Amino acid sequence: MAWHATGAEILTPAKHAYITDFESGKVLFTKAEEVPMKPASMAKIMTIFVVFQRIADGSLRMDDKFLVSEKAWRKGGSKTFVEVGSRVSVNDLLHGVIVQSGND
Repeated sequence: MAWHATGAEILTPAKHAYITDFESGKVLFTKAEEVPMKPASMAKIMTIFVVFQRIADGSLRMDDKFLVSEKAWRKGGSKTFVEVGSRVSVNDLLHGVIVQSGND
């Protein structure tokens, strides 16, 4: 059973919102959808989505490892505390970005 709401039924302190029905693509609710905003953690969500797509298509594995660059290590904000020059598995990187919301 689908839940359909009108804008009056959704109260949120969020500055921006865009809710769609996944199956139909119908827009259910918007708030300030035309106002530019910084992507913040939306970029992390898209990164996670792409990683899971690559895992599903077999071009990436959870035990594949990536070298931590100094640029990544210097990123501000939330940290997962990876070390420069270390090799970190996709599994650990995913945990870092999903659980810790790490920027590094």
